[in-house]
Amino acid sequence: MSSHHAIAIVSPGVIDQIDFPTSTPIGNEVLIKVQYTAIVTVDTYQIDRAFYVQGYPHTLGFASAGQVKAVGPEVKNLKAGDKVAAYNFPAPKTKGLQEYALVPQPLVAKVPDDYNLAEAASIPDNYTTAAFTLFGSSNLALPLPTSFPPPSPPSDASQPILVHGGAASSGQYIIQLLHLAGYTQIYATASPKNHAYLKELGATQVFDYHSPHLADEILKATNGHKVSIAIDTIGAKPSIEAYSPVLGKESRLALLLPVKKGAAVRNEEQDDMSSVLPPWVYELVGGATVFPIATFRMFERQDPATLDFMPKLLPQLLASKALRPNRIRLFKESDGPILERVKTALDLHRENKVSGEKIVIELKWN
Repeated sequence: MSSHHAIAIVSPGVIDQIDFPTSTPIGNEVLIKVQYTAIVTVDTYQIDRAFYVQGYPHTLGFASAGQVKAVGPEVKNLKAGDKVAAYNFPAPKTKGLQEYALVPQPLVAKVPDDYNLAEAASIPDNYTTAAFTLFGSSNLALPLPTSFPPPSPPSDASQPILVHGGAASSGQYIIQLLHLAGYTQIYATASPKNHAYLKELGATQVFDYHSPHLADEILKATNGHKVSIAIDTIGAKPSIEAYSPVLGKESRLALLLPVKKGAAVRNEEQDDMSSVLPPWVYELVGGATVFPIATFRMFERQDPATLDFMPKLLPQLLASKALRPNRIRLFKESDGPILERVKTALDLHRENKVSGEKIVIELKWN
């Protein structure tokens, strides 16, 4: 069997460039020549805490973009040479930080020929998380429009919706999809430097999530009404405490996993991190219904709507230019060897220095 280059966790806490077997696609698999890969906080969880790592070597990278190299016999509407973006999950052969990724077609989206592939690599993982959170039948189950924008707005379009951590990659897509779906009262929290941008994406009003009066400011904007729906992209205990007064017994809260006791997206080693909801979450949310969001469950549950998010819905959104990719910080070949660029990107996440953008690595191998 032939092999290719990859960046992988080779033992707990250690990554290196390795040679990884190149597979031939079968069934509905798509073999992608990867050109750009995003680095995200969860990559650091996998390296430092073995988060959902079953063995070694374990390749990195949850989102990528490139060109189709070959397809399995069951693949439709894709062919060699097509430009694509992929959600690279969960097995090592599917991950994005390697020369060739083998990905099931439901996790692959064709992108327009003139689309910037570096920007395309910023989309799949957090766009999928956003769509799954909002429209998945096991989650908030908002009605999935037949088109964006929809022929008519939803009946509850004016209900107040809170997106906590709106500048996070998934938060940006949540705001956009809500806005495109016709919702008109979208309140977001973020650091002040990202407020104007989130309003461009569709947020009605944006609040400083470090404000000591955060809940009061949100309730003032909603004229004292509790928010109907809240989506928390951070899942940190101090921030849940800060916005919890805006939740009521009729509210629904989608909480992206893992949940952390520390205050940051990427916690210190001594801070607890859980992939299930700890009891303190329910103690804080005032009786609101909580939906723990774990994206890996999306395809386990075979929700028919989720199977269209990448291969059907995303190409439409990109072709119409309705969906903006994340702003990116691109680490190019000229910035040094791939392994060193990846290590630098990972450290930026560990130090909580990534805000309102996504780090993308150009894959040109030495």
